[in-house]
Amino acid sequence: MAVMEADFEFGLVWDEIQKSFDVSLRFTKNGVDRSRYPRSAPVTVDIAALRRLRSDEEYSRLLTRSVFEHDSVRAFYQECMASAGALPIHFRLNVDGPTEYHAVRWELLGAR
Repeated sequence: MAVMEADFEFGLVWDEIQKSFDVSLRFTKNGVDRSRYPRSAPVTVDIAALRRLRSDEEYSRLLTRSVFEHDSVRAFYQECMASAGALPIHFRLNVDGPTEYHAVRWELLGAR
C-alpha cells in the first residue's frame, strides 16, 4: 500500500529593490505538484517590532499576520490544507534573505 502524504513548502526570497520577500508556494499531494508564485504579494517582516514584543504569543501573532498578510497567500495555504484533509503534512519554510532575518523566530509562525 502506498504511503499517502502532503508537502507544503513556503519560500521567502529577498528582493533587495523592494526591501521585502517574494513568496513562492508549493504544495505536493501524493506526488502531484501544485506550485504558485504570487509575485504581487511581497512579505515584509518588521524585525524591530518583533524584537520589542515580550511574549511568544504576541510575536507569533505579528509574524503570522506579516507572512499571511496577502489574500492570495492566505487563500492558497488554506486551500492546500483543506485539500490535504487528514493526510500528514510536511511543512517546510525556506528563507533566503539578509542575515538579520535568520534570527527571526520562524518556529513561532502560526497557521492561518
